[in-house]
Amino acid sequence: MLKKATAVFVVLCVLGGVYEFTLRGKGVISGKKVLRIGGAGWMISEFKLVEQIERFEQRHGDIDVKLEQLPTGYDTILMLQASVGEVTFDLLLSPSNYSVEQYHTRGLAIPLDELIPADFARRVIPGMLECSKAEGKLYLLPFMGEVEVLNYRKDLFEKAGLTRPPRTWAEFETWAEKLTDHPNNQYGMSLCLAQNFFFIQNTYLVLLRSLRGSAVDERGHLDLTSPEAGEVFRMLKRWWKKGLVSPACKNPLGSADDFKSGITAMFPNWQSRGQWAQRNEALREKIRFAPLPEAQRVGSLIAVHGGMILKGTQRQPEAALFLTEAMIGYAQKEIIAAGKMPVTYDMYTPEHVADWMLEVGRTLEKAYAAPEPLVITELAEYVSVAFHRFLDSPSDDPGPFLKEAREQVQRRVYDRYE
Repeated sequence: MLKKATAVFVVLCVLGGVYEFTLRGKGVISGKKVLRIGGAGWMISEFKLVEQIERFEQRHGDIDVKLEQLPTGYDTILMLQASVGEVTFDLLLSPSNYSVEQYHTRGLAIPLDELIPADFARRVIPGMLECSKAEGKLYLLPFMGEVEVLNYRKDLFEKAGLTRPPRTWAEFETWAEKLTDHPNNQYGMSLCLAQNFFFIQNTYLVLLRSLRGSAVDERGHLDLTSPEAGEVFRMLKRWWKKGLVSPACKNPLGSADDFKSGITAMFPNWQSRGQWAQRNEALREKIRFAPLPEAQRVGSLIAVHGGMILKGTQRQPEAALFLTEAMIGYAQKEIIAAGKMPVTYDMYTPEHVADWMLEVGRTLEKAYAAPEPLVITELAEYVSVAFHRFLDSPSDDPGPFLKEAREQVQRRVYDRYE
């Protein structure tokens, strides 16, 4: 009798384990729907995601949120898992506009258009939504933005008798001349001039957009053919030859380091770069922010991070609810406190953001993102090398250098995809 009871107990345990495993596979534990979220480590800490989740769970007692920190190289891991039909997360809180095309082309993400209410989507700044799409469909719901601004040193401006930041690139050059003092190792500007992606993103794109109103050609490719493209190369070479740019800007981290140390006075880059520097208490009152020169006319360069719902999940409505209610709701306060830009119009008010952020917000109606996210890193290699060859040459004609870059880009990048 005891043996029979034991056998029955074992069978029940096995069946119970199978049942629990099945429920877990369907995202149900203890009668609750389980929402599995993968979050970037820096977001978990800076945006206080654990607190946001607790608040969400209190409002929705039938949902149990499981948060895990995404490992380094998680994109590759997720793609390998997806190739064998395994879905580790329902929702990712990390992807940027640069990864939308990658997830879409590999069939890893689902479109969000029917999951996000239309009236809610209209609250989001159009440029931030547009760069989150692939083939016209929304695959990423942005909840934070980066905007390229003019980070500048208030203390050095006051010393030079400058009472406001420059509003045009011509003024930017004039201001830089007044702020340059070589005997005291001081330069007017920091620029990303290293031979890498940031030269394209944070320097070439914004100048090109200011000169011709667009950074792409008639085919939708990064513009390397127009007269304005050549003018960007000439402007940068002129500023370099005049000694307005610190020599360290040729190094990947040199531009940011020189700005923080006070060697340079102006630094066109993401607003978070200046805010990170402000975390040093000694710099808090010395660093200020303004819209990039010409941004009121042509808009500001943006990048976004957001939430992406993975294909195969059975928790699509719950994931969409967490994004709209938590991440673009009560989490926005922590996102702003972390130095990031809000994504909805209603947050750009004096009660939510600082005055400089309000001013930058007025440039976002025409916001634009870097083009061709799938290949722009490759493009940057050839274009930045071409610029450095022009910079080091005695020639004042950038034409041959841009022509060579165009040919390399066509042969080694576009021909593979077209």
